[in-house]
Amino acid sequence: MRPNLPSHGLSRRRLSSAQQALEDAVVRAPFNGVITARLVVEGVYLNKRFSIGGQSAAIEVQQFGVVAAIVNAPQEYVDEFRKNLPAKVFVEGFNEPFDSMVYIINDRVDPEARTVELRLPIRNPDYRISSGLSARAEIAIPPTEAVVLPRSAVLADGGTAYVFVVSREKAMRRPVEVESIDLDRMRVIEGLEPGEIVVRAPRPTLRDGDAVSVRQQAANNTREGANVAR
Repeated sequence: MRPNLPSHGLSRRRLSSAQQALEDAVVRAPFNGVITARLVVEGVYLNKRFSIGGQSAAIEVQQFGVVAAIVNAPQEYVDEFRKNLPAKVFVEGFNEPFDSMVYIINDRVDPEARTVELRLPIRNPDYRISSGLSARAEIAIPPTEAVVLPRSAVLADGGTAYVFVVSREKAMRRPVEVESIDLDRMRVIEGLEPGEIVVRAPRPTLRDGDAVSVRQQAANNTREGANVAR
């Protein structure tokens, strides 16, 4: 005759094992967020142990309390960008812009697009802005002193840029270093001082030392610009 073995010990072990299995099956995110993707379908078996060769994630959870606009700016302005510069971010689908600032400036310049990546954080406490929306940004760059000329005033000879500066009613040829601002204007990097008078649109026959007459212009030549003569 076999003795009756106590069953309560076995039942407790089974209960403990079941409770541990249930606890292992529940995954809790370490932060409050929003489910943005489901990577498996209902009914698919998932091993509770991590597998390097297989799919281990079931869902994707993201935090949206703060989102970041990733924008690409032309490389010619990279020296003017600074962290904490104020910015306005215009997000597709929203009528009003969002206040932001330059938080990250990528050290790498895209060799093909010739742009630098900037990241601008936006507070999003009510989760109105979703991940993946397109956006554009306006960044307030501090004004700088510059001499700006109409493109017609800058000529070139063998790859060297030059202008005609008016001195004592004569056109004096002077080499300059310039960079393009837009289709109509050039910024003078070296070769001119603010307030100097430059021939706006020299005729092809104008030569160094030719006599010229100056006409007063209404253009501002203090912060940005130079006096010009025809």
